[in-house]
Amino acid sequence: KESILETTLTSQRAENLALQQDLEQAEARSEELQSDLMRSAGEVQQAKQELSQHHAETLALQHDLTQAEAQLRASEGLLAKSDLECYGLKDDVRYLQQNLKQVEGTVKELKDMNYDLKMSVETVQKQKTMIEEELQKASQVLQEK
Repeated sequence: KESILETTLTSQRAENLALQQDLEQAEARSEELQSDLMRSAGEVQQAKQELSQHHAETLALQHDLTQAEAQLRASEGLLAKSDLECYGLKDDVRYLQQNLKQVEGTVKELKDMNYDLKMSVETVQKQKTMIEEELQKASQVLQEK
């Protein structure tokens, strides 16, 4: 049972590490998307300024503005999705950490029980040896009589 629990504990740790790595990747992606969002917002602002300065370029700039806004909305949607994934992964990590603590507690309890059993076996073996010695003495006394 101890070996099974150790294997389970190792498996849980590996799963926990994999989820932690997924979480870090999702957070990195979230930061990239935040940067894209800020860049896209800057592009929208720049396009608006050029539109007011250059009336002759109005149609071309309106097209750029529309694209930048679409990019911004897409980035916002991806950022929101990434945030949800991060929250989900954080919840998974917390759940696995709780399970890991429970498994570690169970392993400790089993180790303690195993130690107690070993001590009980040693005590029983000592008692057995003492009884055998007493029986041998009693047998000798009977043979002498």
